[in-house]
Amino acid sequence: MAKRKNRRSKGAMRAGTAPNVNLIDANLWQQHLNAKLPPAKQQALERIVVAGMKVMFSPQTHQMMLTELDGQGNMVDKLAQAATKLMIMLYQHSNGTMPGDLLIPAGGVLLAKACEFLNQTGDTVTEDQFRDALVLMTHMILKVAGAPTNKGAAPAASPNAGAAPAAPPAQPASPTGGMLNQGATP
Repeated sequence: MAKRKNRRSKGAMRAGTAPNVNLIDANLWQQHLNAKLPPAKQQALERIVVAGMKVMFSPQTHQMMLTELDGQGNMVDKLAQAATKLMIMLYQHSNGTMPGDLLIPAGGVLLAKACEFLNQTGDTVTEDQFRDALVLMTHMILKVAGAPTNKGAAPAASPNAGAAPAAPPAQPASPTGGMLNQGATP
């Protein structure tokens, strides 16, 4: 794994206190999701997460991911865009066999795993940044899928704060419509 420089992202510092980054727990996030899913969907979610982890940490793509996250812009936007691109790529490579209703939940787990990795390697991603990136990723995936979004909606409570994640919006079943079926990217 690439050695990361020790730095703090903008917005991570709070009035002289260290940000609480230890609350981002991808395994806990996935456990909360699994509690709401039937066994077949749990297995599908696990397959998507494993495939996403292979892409995130493969020698061919890992450095590209790190370079993108080190680039210009705020961490929330970069995380949301990277997670959205990953989910669209996984969906496209599945030739449409990936359950559309698991794009957002799997993206949330993979986003949490990316945040954990960044926190372990020198960057600081707070729970607030994770939550904001999750909301933004959700809107981006829904937009790419051609679904209407409600950008004024309040973000769901973090599962790490004791509340289970809100059920993700159902993906529209549109065999011909929506950008996911047309191969577009965000």
